[in-house]
Amino acid sequence: MSIYAIIVTVLLFLFNAVLIDYARILVAQERTEEAAQAAVRSTLAHFDAGAHKYGLFGMSSDADATKTFQNVFEKNLTVDAKGELFQFVDTEMDASQTKVTTSRPLSDPVVLKHQILEDMKYRAPIHFTSLIYQRFMGLSGAMQQASTFTDTMNAIQDDVAARTKALKKTAQLLKGAKETLEEIRSEVTGASRSAVFPQINNLNDITRFYDDYQEALPEGDYYETACIPSAHVHCDGKTDAEKAQEYVENSKRLLKKLRNKTGSASAKLFQALGQLQSAEKLNEQVKESIKNHRNSKNSYYSAANKKSKAKMKTPEKLNKVEEQVDNMVMEDSFFTKNEKYVKEALAKTGKNHGLWKVINNFRNMVNDQIENSSVPASRTYRKNTINHFKDARSAVSRAYNHMKTKYVDGQKALETFKKENRLNPDEQMKEVRRKMNDFIELAKDQGIYDQLQQFVEAYGGKNSEKSDHKNDSDAEQTADNAMSKMDQLFRALGNFLETERNKVYVDEYIMTYFASSKPTGKESDFLFRNREVEYILYGIHEPGANYAAALAELFLVRFAINFIESFTQPIMREAAAVPFPFNIAAILAAALGYAIEDTANEMRKLKKGGPATFINISKHKLVDSFYSDYLRLFLFINKGGNSRLGRIMAVIQLRTGTDLTKSFTFLSANVTASVKPWFIPGITKMLDLSNEENRSSNGNKFHLTKRISYSY
Repeated sequence: MSIYAIIVTVLLFLFNAVLIDYARILVAQERTEEAAQAAVRSTLAHFDAGAHKYGLFGMSSDADATKTFQNVFEKNLTVDAKGELFQFVDTEMDASQTKVTTSRPLSDPVVLKHQILEDMKYRAPIHFTSLIYQRFMGLSGAMQQASTFTDTMNAIQDDVAARTKALKKTAQLLKGAKETLEEIRSEVTGASRSAVFPQINNLNDITRFYDDYQEALPEGDYYETACIPSAHVHCDGKTDAEKAQEYVENSKRLLKKLRNKTGSASAKLFQALGQLQSAEKLNEQVKESIKNHRNSKNSYYSAANKKSKAKMKTPEKLNKVEEQVDNMVMEDSFFTKNEKYVKEALAKTGKNHGLWKVINNFRNMVNDQIENSSVPASRTYRKNTINHFKDARSAVSRAYNHMKTKYVDGQKALETFKKENRLNPDEQMKEVRRKMNDFIELAKDQGIYDQLQQFVEAYGGKNSEKSDHKNDSDAEQTADNAMSKMDQLFRALGNFLETERNKVYVDEYIMTYFASSKPTGKESDFLFRNREVEYILYGIHEPGANYAAALAELFLVRFAINFIESFTQPIMREAAAVPFPFNIAAILAAALGYAIEDTANEMRKLKKGGPATFINISKHKLVDSFYSDYLRLFLFINKGGNSRLGRIMAVIQLRTGTDLTKSFTFLSANVTASVKPWFIPGITKMLDLSNEENRSSNGNKFHLTKRISYSY
């Protein structure tokens, strides 16, 4: 054999040896990857059974991930043929270089939310759309008008109340001024002749007894003389001089009284003018508030209104009442005329040229000049006083009667309307709130809430998402709160498809996996075992408080719907007939009264697991709604976020004992396997077959490194 043949044979041998070992390396590499994948799947198969009951997948904290992975990996690498089979590749695991890492626990809000979304994405929209979205979207237009109405009324409430108080005070002062003048009417204009000299009962007596006074006066200095009886002079042991002096004093006393009474009436008129002017300023504030709140709800309802395909027709009277809110602004002419009449009355009674000045002049005459006066002079003073009194009395009466016609009578009509229809919304609200949570004090499961609080804190959540559920007994404030709740709802509904979809999935997950028993009307309704959903929703760590919060929200939602419904009731026609501007107050009182009463009746049914008609309006399909439907709604309205997820984790741990901080969902492993070359060990190194990142060679063995990651 020639040297060339030997060289060729050697080269062929080397070439075949390299090909064979290279093929074995490729097979070993594939086997290593398959074994790693099998090991990962087997390791993740040890999921926690407790978490799985809630649709979640996380490795059991009892499983040794590293040991499980290595065992499965090693068994899948080697073939236990006991020498009976030829092994083309004898791959071995390098335990010292195999490392397993677990991460991303279920306690991570991002991980938990992702698993919830995966579990719920096929059913959540169905439930939500059929039970909530379709029902409420049709109410968007009517609810916007009702909300705008209550928002505006609430905004002007304080100013209207202050205006009402000022006008009421004005009416009282005008009435007081009128009554004050009436008190002295007989003393000014009366012609009674019951008095005897020197008695003075009215201005007529001053004139009538003037001659007697002159006769009783001494010629020159005063001196005492015996009393001479006459038809109108009684002798009672007093001298004529004493009688004359008593006549003067009695006249002055009467005129002083008349002057003081007139001054009192004038002071009341001045105060009435001040109150009227204050009311006018408040009226301007009411006008400005109505203007500012006219479109205040557009941002809440615009998106929902655009997407609503089957809008419910807004009740006609609700359409009109929004327009009639402008009637809460009293006409400028009301204040202009009243101010004119009050100022005229002030001028007729005042100190410049009015009744007070005339009476004061009369008194001065009696005090300083009566001895030198005459009957005609005193009669002139009396006549002048009577004329001014009549003018003053007429002016005051005109001012009061105008106020009475435009305001006092309307106020009485409003009160009569409320009384006849037994409308006292604030008292009705107090009674409803008193009966709302009859059994809350009987819930004795504080220990469970203490545990939950510890779990929530461990998961980094907040103790309470919403613990400020006030039971307002003020009917108008309740209406405002109810409409604010609906504003939140319709803004969320309008953005449902764009921004709220994932939140709905989480909400439906809560409704699916956690307990919220059908209410029975018994004390057990307030226990945690029946109110897991309510706890996750509100997060209040007090027995019964979460169910009470749900009932409070339920009342507000039903109140808002019934408020719309109230505008279809016969009582609204009667309310609209109340004189302006009190008709709007009557309509509001009727709407509040109906909504409170109807909502209270519905709450009794819902608290016992019964249905409530969603809305009862002509031509609107009657649909029953239940407590669970509204609970879905509350989950949707109220904020979710990581705090709610933290409470989900806490309830799962309470019920299953699974610590989600130790239940991992992600596994990564760095594995190393080796294979021995069959032929010359150095050939692979010499030919650089290990130049890839996952291959290495130490001469005797060829090492394969693989990194694999997997998650649920």
